[in-house]
Amino acid sequence: MENEKLLEELTQAFGVAGFEGEVREIIRREAAPYADQITQDAIGNLIVLKKGRENPHKKKIMFAAHMDEIGFMVKKILDDGTLLVCNMGWNWAGSAYNERVRFRSGVTGVVGCRGPIEEALRGHWGKEQGRRQKVCAPGRSLRIYGALSPYAE
Repeated sequence: MENEKLLEELTQAFGVAGFEGEVREIIRREAAPYADQITQDAIGNLIVLKKGRENPHKKKIMFAAHMDEIGFMVKKILDDGTLLVCNMGWNWAGSAYNERVRFRSGVTGVVGCRGPIEEALRGHWGKEQGRRQKVCAPGRSLRIYGALSPYAE
C-alpha cells in the first residue's frame, strides 16, 4: 500500500516542464534516507548519490528518469473567456481534446477546440475578466489531469 500512495502522490503532483518543483521535493524526501549526497544543478536536475562498498571489482550504476510531464501554457485570453494555449513539453495537442486539465492553483477545466485540433486547442474559463486574469493569465501553465486508477492484482 505504501508504494501505491507514493505513486499516487507522484502522479498527482504538478510537474509540467519547467515547473517540476513539487515532484523534485517528493523525490528528494523519498531518496534522503538512502542517499549519501543529494544535489540539484542549475537547471533543476536532482542528483542522488549512493556510495557502494569498497571492492576492486565495483561497478557504477546510474538510474535516470524524467520528473516533468507534458502540459500547456496560456498564450492569450479571448473576450469570450476562451484560452488559447501552447504545448509545454512534447505532445500532440489533439491528445488533450476533451481531457480535464488543472492549473497549478487547482482550478480545473475541459479542453475543447474550434476547427482542426492542431490549429485551435482551447479551453473556456468564464467570461468574468478579473477571475480569468487571476487564475489563468497568459504565461500560467496547466496539465492534463486524471485521478490515479487502481490496477488489478
